[in-house]
Amino acid sequence: MKKNGFIQFGRTRIDYHVELRPRRKTVLLTVDPADGVILFAPRTASLAQVEQLVRKRASWILDAKAEFARIIVPPTRRYVSGESFIYLGRYYALEVIRRSAPRRVPVLFERGRLVVSLPRELTGVAQAKHVRSLLVGWFRNRAGIQARRRVERFAREVGVPIPAVLIRDQLKRWGSCDKKRNIRLNWRIVMAPASVFDYLCAHEVCHLVQPDHSPEFWRTLATIMPDYENRRERLRVYGPMFDLSPVVEKNG
Repeated sequence: MKKNGFIQFGRTRIDYHVELRPRRKTVLLTVDPADGVILFAPRTASLAQVEQLVRKRASWILDAKAEFARIIVPPTRRYVSGESFIYLGRYYALEVIRRSAPRRVPVLFERGRLVVSLPRELTGVAQAKHVRSLLVGWFRNRAGIQARRRVERFAREVGVPIPAVLIRDQLKRWGSCDKKRNIRLNWRIVMAPASVFDYLCAHEVCHLVQPDHSPEFWRTLATIMPDYENRRERLRVYGPMFDLSPVVEKNG
C-alpha cells in the first residue's frame, strides 16, 4: 500500500511518500534525488507516526536535499592532467606524464595524485583511451586488494570459510555470490567511500550463510553491520557517480 503526505517546516513544504511493507518492523526514512522523501513502514504504522518522524527529521531532510543539489554529475572526461578521480570516496588529481620510455608500472598513487606514465607518441583520442585503459586497470587491481581484505574480515566474523573474490566489469550489478561460493564484485565499488565498500563486501559474504534475501539474511547482516540500511541507501543514491566515462570521439 502506498500513501502520500506532506508537512510544513517553516516556509518549506516537505512532501513525502509512504510504502507499507508487511515484513518491516521499523520505519526507514530515505531521501532520493529523483523520488524525494520515501518512508518504508510496517503495515501497523499509523500515518500520525510517520508524520511525526518526518517532522523530527525535517532539518536532516532539507540538508540531504541541499547535498543532492550540489552533486555534479562528472562531465565527459578528456583524461588529462588536472582532472579529478574518486578513490575510496575521495577525489584525487590526475597527472599525465609523457615519457620516451614509460615506467614499468604505468600508474602510481603518490603524494595524493594518480600519476599515469605513457609514450610520447600518443596524442589526442589515442592518448585519452590509453590513459583510461591504464586507470581502469589500476582501479581493478586496487578493487581486488581492498575487497579481499574486507571479505576475509567479514567471513571470519560470520564464521564461514574465506571465499574466492573475483573482480568483474559488471555494468548492472555491484556484486554477486555464485553456487560455487565465489564472490564477484564490480571494480567500480573501489571508488565508493570505505563504509559503502564494506557494506557490499559484507552483503555478499552473508550470502554464504543465507543465499537469498530472506529475513534471516538481513538479520545476519545486521549482526555484523547494524547500520547496513544507511550504507545500502548511499550506494543506491551515489552509485551512478562511480564510473569512468568512455572517451568520446568527435566526428568531422
